Amino acid sequence: NKHDYCFLMGDLNLGMWMEMQRKDIERALLCDKFDRLLSFDVLNMESFQRRSFDEFEEMRITWGATYRFNVGSHVFDTRLPECMFRLHGGTKFEVISKLFVDI
Repeated sequence: NKHDYCFLMGDLNLGMWMEMQRKDIERALLCDKFDRLLSFDVLNMESFQRRSFDEFEEMRITWGATYRFNVGSHVFDTRLPECMFRLHGGTKFEVISKLFVDI
C-alpha cells in the first residue's frame, strides 16, 4: 500500500441480483426502502463475500434510482432502475469520523 487514501467513484452500475422481481424493486423504490434494495445489490454482495471492493466503505445511499430515456423519446427505458453514481473510499488509517459530500 503506497497510498494513504484511495477513492473509487463513478458509474458502478452493477445491478441487482435477479432473485428480486421487477415489481418488488419498483415497490421498494416507491417506499424508499433502499436498505432492502441494497441487500440484493451486486456490488454489496461482492464486498460482503470479500471477492472485490471489501477494503472500501460506501456512504449510506439515501437517493432513489436513476432512469434513462429511450434515445429520441420521452419514454423511460425498460431496464430495471439502479443506483448509478457511487463513491467508495478506503484508507490505511483508523478513521475517527467520516465526512461524506453530496456530489
